Amino acid sequence: MYLNNGGATTINILGSGNSYFNGGNVGIGTTGPDYKFEVAGTGVMGNFKGTANPEIRVTDTDSGAAIKLAADENDAGGVMGMVTNSDLQLFTNNAGRVMIKSAGNVGIGTTGPGAKLHAVETSGSPSYIFVASTATDSGSYKMVVSTTGNVGIGTTGP
Repeated sequence: MYLNNGGATTINILGSGNSYFNGGNVGIGTTGPDYKFEVAGTGVMGNFKGTANPEIRVTDTDSGAAIKLAADENDAGGVMGMVTNSDLQLFTNNAGRVMIKSAGNVGIGTTGPGAKLHAVETSGSPSYIFVASTATDSGSYKMVVSTTGNVGIGTTGP
């Protein structure tokens, strides 16, 4: 099936070979897609299945940077990361929170970590590194490193 618009094929759907939509946006669950491809609905919006390490890639055609989300059959686990020699930044509330540099350094609160783990508090409140015995253990820290460099073991105020 195909549709010509002024001599150019705008829709081409084949049983084998390449199928495409040429021009405009494509929507599933919406009659007014705002992007090249938009899916609207509730619950699970899609399920990509495959064998032999299936993956989804997003590539910037200008820089060549590519991120992938994959299922790795060798470790039976999930993989998310950069395919290219590029940094990976994690966002919340549209702001960078964690930076993983291509060389392996991890920054929390900084985009330029200078060590394997580099944490910076930028909100003005005191910065501490806490080591606790459980995820919900907020009152009995095992070790605290304060902003002044003091280290407390068994105390929250070194």
